[in-house]
Amino acid sequence: MSNDFDPSVWNQRCVIAQGYAQGQKIGAVINLGGPTLGLIFADGESQWTVPLGARVRVEGRVVERADLPVFVADPDEPAMQGMPVPPGTDLDQARRRWVIEGARASVIRTPAQAEAELMKKIGERVAVAGILWSRNGVWWLSHEGVDVHLAQVGSPDAEYHGEAVTIRGKLERRPMPRIDQLGIRAEPERAEAFVLRVDAIEPHPIWPLEPCPDHEPEDDSDEPEQFSPATRGSGDCQVTVSALLEATEYRGPGPMTPALATSLDADPDFARMYNSESHGDHHVQCHYQVELAHEPGKHFRWRSWFTNTLRDRTPKACNGMAAEIAEDIIRTTKQCTDLAAGAYWGHTLEPM
Repeated sequence: MSNDFDPSVWNQRCVIAQGYAQGQKIGAVINLGGPTLGLIFADGESQWTVPLGARVRVEGRVVERADLPVFVADPDEPAMQGMPVPPGTDLDQARRRWVIEGARASVIRTPAQAEAELMKKIGERVAVAGILWSRNGVWWLSHEGVDVHLAQVGSPDAEYHGEAVTIRGKLERRPMPRIDQLGIRAEPERAEAFVLRVDAIEPHPIWPLEPCPDHEPEDDSDEPEQFSPATRGSGDCQVTVSALLEATEYRGPGPMTPALATSLDADPDFARMYNSESHGDHHVQCHYQVELAHEPGKHFRWRSWFTNTLRDRTPKACNGMAAEIAEDIIRTTKQCTDLAAGAYWGHTLEPM
């Protein structure tokens, strides 16, 4: 655990943590970009129910536990289950760890969404963050649940194995050995995969813990009962989100956009993975009425959506998003200069 990270300052306090979902024999942990915290889920689960490697948000209370199954190995005795430690180790200290108990988790971005974003950047120089792994001399980065092969001269230092890093390089896509078959088959099958030509490997920034708001995690009182309009921008680009027209929750993948359709058509393997993983997703979709100051008398419809796979939000959340939506419209339309600029990605102002 990083020397700069001290969970004891949060002892018995409710926190919000952001990181990567990782699994260990002792149970689920969250990797904060280097340091890790164990998780004791509120629903009694001991392991993640979301894809490993996904970027997640966790809310719960930080406590210290003394539950690690440590023991001093005796070469004259049968092997034991647990975590062996050298003779002379203080077992009371060795079995201690910091965890978030009563943990409730939500996915910030699903692997399917992360993969779709990577598809847009093929051929570009990028910075990709995640957990670095190796097996049988093959190195790859688990980027928010998506495996990215590394191509470079030589291999990373062994100390990088299992560590959070940021890797810079050129992103490509081509057939590569299947990672899930490494160590199982002498010659793994090859399948289309992301490949990063490495320029540099850098430390991953640590996501700091944040205090919880002044409400219990299960209380949805932060989702307003009534819609509040909002206006953002100035001059020639003033956007008003005046009404919530519709707010619904549905099961399945997010809306089909031209960008996503192109990615699915171009890569059958990605399409199969996307369809198999996303059928159990949940989304909330919000439709708003919008007015533009430079288009007097006209009304537009704007659609927004967010992932709700762990069901930790409700359609009422749409009521409190007007200001965020107005700012998003300003960015997407390039300061109101191109109302169709976001059409390829599914973000359009439709005349009403």
